[in-house]
Amino acid sequence: NEVEDQIAEVLDRSSEVLKRMQNPEGFWNAGTDLEANINLTAGLASALGEINAKDEKVVAALKWLSNQKAPDRTSFGVDTAANRLGCLARFGGPQQFSATIQVDAVFLTEAQLDDGGWGPRSPKASAQSDSVIISDHDRSLGVLQALMEARFAGAEVDNRAFRNAMKYWTDAQVVDGGFTNRLTRYGTVSQPNVPYTATGTAGLITALDMASGFGAKRCSLYLGSKEQLKAIDAGLRWLDEGYKEEYRSFGSFVANTDPYVEPERLLALGQASGVSHFNDNDHFVESASALLTHFDPATLMFGVRGQGGGGL
Repeated sequence: NEVEDQIAEVLDRSSEVLKRMQNPEGFWNAGTDLEANINLTAGLASALGEINAKDEKVVAALKWLSNQKAPDRTSFGVDTAANRLGCLARFGGPQQFSATIQVDAVFLTEAQLDDGGWGPRSPKASAQSDSVIISDHDRSLGVLQALMEARFAGAEVDNRAFRNAMKYWTDAQVVDGGFTNRLTRYGTVSQPNVPYTATGTAGLITALDMASGFGAKRCSLYLGSKEQLKAIDAGLRWLDEGYKEEYRSFGSFVANTDPYVEPERLLALGQASGVSHFNDNDHFVESASALLTHFDPATLMFGVRGQGGGGL
């Protein structure tokens, strides 16, 4: 159809631009900060990997990512470790990158907070800096997805991490089935909305799937998790009832300035659940159509202010 043809053209043109922007060493430059370069490179390599994981640019990026080390007596932040882990585990060869994948998987497992979620730093790093960290939904889902990819790639991931995440997402849901920006105990600052509810429901599904046992021959834990299954159903019902009404403020949970947030969360939910329709509307087609308006043919990049608004 027309939208799919437009998507194919945009992907083809924008991916060529990204490839030309890559450094000879295999990374994309976000400045002088190593973690920023790792995060950018992992994100762009993942995007290009979804198109062709064997592309030489993707292969070069994976090799660069696997070779990066945190400075002595320090560790990477949770986001950096999760982004690298997800990229290497999903698009790299498990044998070639197994050591780095395992290191990042262990680090993220140990970085899980007592509530079952993840914050920007590990508890050890927080103790060293005498600071307090709290979990947030987006980061917790990102880490959970990275650990899932690591498990699929053959890494050893302590199953308690997935079980604890099940409790986190169950606690995060409000009475009507929706999700706000973080656990109530930390002082939530929002009402339930589409992006957070999509995030929370995807987190519930992923945590339950992985906690039930990768490759398990029995589904007793899955079927016995009645509270989580009920919560997943409530989240999907909330989205079905509220999606179209809220969609009028597309991509808008941060003062209408970030048009990419809502589609990103719905994509995560779709990947976890296979659900592509709410309220008889294909939200992936709607999101894609809206995102295409932010593609600038002049720069062949996406901006934040619509066509002609400049590249990110």
